[in-house]
Amino acid sequence: MNFTKVLLVFSILRGVAPVSAKQFNGLCTVWVNNFLCIEEGGCDDSQLVCEDGEGNFYQLIGPTSDDIENAVNDGSIDSGHFMFDPNQEENVTFDGESLVMNYSSNFTLNDLTTSVSITEKDRYSPTTGDNKMLLVIIDATDYNVDYSPNQLSSDVFGTHSTFTDEDNANSVYRACSDNQLRIFPGTPPPGKEDFFLARGTIRVKIDIPLNGSSDYAIMNAARLKAQEQLGISLPGTGADQYDNIYYAKKGCYPNACAYAAYAGIGSYYSMYQGGYITYSGVQVHEHGHNLGLYHSGEGTLAYGDHSCSMGNPLYRDDASKMCFNPAKSWAVGWYTDSYVEYNEGEKLYVKLIGVGEWTSESPENVVVKIDVPSSSDDLYVGFNRKAGANEDNVEFSDLVTVIKANNIMSSPRSYQSWIEANMREADPPYENSDAGVAVKVCKIVTNEVPGYADVVIYNPTTSSGGCVRTPTAQPVPTPLPTDSPTPFVRCQEKILPNEYQGFSVGSSAGLFFVYNVTAHTDMIIDTFYLKFQSTANINVWTKRGNYEGFEEKETAWTRIVENISMETGEIRKDDFTPVKIDKGAEQSFYLQVSGTNVYCKRGDKTGDLDAENEDLSIFWGSRTTWKFSRPSRDSYMVHTKIRYRLCKDTPTASPEITPMKYPSFSPTTSNTRSPTKVCMDDPNFVKGRGGRKRTCEWIGQARKQWRTNKWCNKKKSQVKISEICCETCKKCNCGANCGKAPCKKK
Repeated sequence: MNFTKVLLVFSILRGVAPVSAKQFNGLCTVWVNNFLCIEEGGCDDSQLVCEDGEGNFYQLIGPTSDDIENAVNDGSIDSGHFMFDPNQEENVTFDGESLVMNYSSNFTLNDLTTSVSITEKDRYSPTTGDNKMLLVIIDATDYNVDYSPNQLSSDVFGTHSTFTDEDNANSVYRACSDNQLRIFPGTPPPGKEDFFLARGTIRVKIDIPLNGSSDYAIMNAARLKAQEQLGISLPGTGADQYDNIYYAKKGCYPNACAYAAYAGIGSYYSMYQGGYITYSGVQVHEHGHNLGLYHSGEGTLAYGDHSCSMGNPLYRDDASKMCFNPAKSWAVGWYTDSYVEYNEGEKLYVKLIGVGEWTSESPENVVVKIDVPSSSDDLYVGFNRKAGANEDNVEFSDLVTVIKANNIMSSPRSYQSWIEANMREADPPYENSDAGVAVKVCKIVTNEVPGYADVVIYNPTTSSGGCVRTPTAQPVPTPLPTDSPTPFVRCQEKILPNEYQGFSVGSSAGLFFVYNVTAHTDMIIDTFYLKFQSTANINVWTKRGNYEGFEEKETAWTRIVENISMETGEIRKDDFTPVKIDKGAEQSFYLQVSGTNVYCKRGDKTGDLDAENEDLSIFWGSRTTWKFSRPSRDSYMVHTKIRYRLCKDTPTASPEITPMKYPSFSPTTSNTRSPTKVCMDDPNFVKGRGGRKRTCEWIGQARKQWRTNKWCNKKKSQVKISEICCETCKKCNCGANCGKAPCKKK
């Protein structure tokens, strides 16, 4: 296979002293290392390193940091995707510690003879699944790491009983990916259990000092000692392979480190110095490099985007709930069926939610990608909601952001990205003449779960960018008028009571109740009534869909009531984030009560109907003794009332933008009677997943109704499945595209 020519010209390196040539071990795999400088500009952001045939790393000296970053940004370098043989290059010399490119004859990387072309290299750091990780603590002959293995294991995995760290790389990636990427502590090879001093953690003593030793000499020495302990060649293979290895050292000597950490782009390794290994935000940033993500910038600062963990991260251990900007969110591929590609010249209405409140059951969109034909950059549009997994975000919170990023590199990698725009509801549209596109924010709502932004994307030369959709499709008849006009009600407030004397129960650690509700019509839940013996401390979380399987996964839930004190009565509406539930959808609630006893009752079976009216049903749930722990087998329900609203728009109000289903709305015609057609599923619908083919019939055969509801709320090609399988999903308002005929009630 011919190697794609690398278009990179480095600055001429002058005054390089002659070095004693040594034989390099095998081929050099070139990686890009990104450094997280403590002060931006205070260190070289990027270096090139060569990995030899035994897994040792050596710096490739010659190109400056700017040279490397320019080459990365224009697609000339793809980390880990090409090799060359240093022993066959007259202008590359190896001295045992680094490789030096001799530019005295104007030699460039483009002149290297590449003996191997790598187009698809195995990824050490997968973006989904169970990542098995190893933490290596490095003690040297002169300095030791200050932290114990148990503490650092907790800081990374959150696993130790004494040092229970709720904010760590594992918790952040689980939350941002809706549990699709899980970082587990690696297990020891057979017979090597004694070397693991804490879960996923070993400690090595290298035979060189930190003082005066290069970064890569230290990492190579640590890797060799770890291999001696474990009896394998790292990162390992098969059952003994570690997807990621975090190295931790005391610091840099004699001069203090100018960086917090560094990592290889698309590789498996990262190095942390001093206390930065305890900062979960730094862990997430470096692990992002392993996933193939470059920095996120703003203005002239390469990692100045503080709305993204690949910008300047959160330098704290207890605040790290920040995910990624739209460009990075597109690259990682977690938000299946919630990505939209803008088609040139169209007018696209889209409802965007934040990645922090997204779940696999979310029908809304997360990112819109806009191709820029005349540029190597694409544009990515998203709603930077400060909530849920993204609640610690520090910049552009609850605004719509437009991100520019290079589109050359193969997914799931993402080049350096830059903030192009951030917009509030009243701001003028963002326009990009190269793409022939404008982005306008029509509406932003943050007092519901999930919060959302209504956005219209259009060609400004052919459209005014109005927020009201223009009817263009074939007409369908309107319903026949009633004998007497129905009075319009903007919002009707109602209550579903579920009251009983029951009994009171309490615990010194607090009690936790989890249960489901199902909406029979579109509604907004505003608050709960609860009954206590005295003043209680309250927290409430919610998630879309059924709670089963999520009782122990805090990252799947969004908190809507936070640390309030109250007596018997309704939770103040100001303390309760309203929860919007679509018709037919399930919603779960998780209630924490501490400080007193709460009134509840015990049922026969979890999931059975407890109370309902024409709008809403409540089902028996369960309880736990500890926060987000395994629930009891008994069914419980708290003494409560649910206050909710049923809201409709007036005929003259601007319509709320909802996720795109079919390309346009249908106008009304005169009130003439037309034949009624039955609600019918599309017989041609198939959704493939995991080797299976899901049809409407398959979805309807689910053993539990909540599973059917889950599939009905998913999308195929941006169309909600309930619109396609309208009979199965009991949705009879899907229009002419469903089953090849208009859907009417039977």
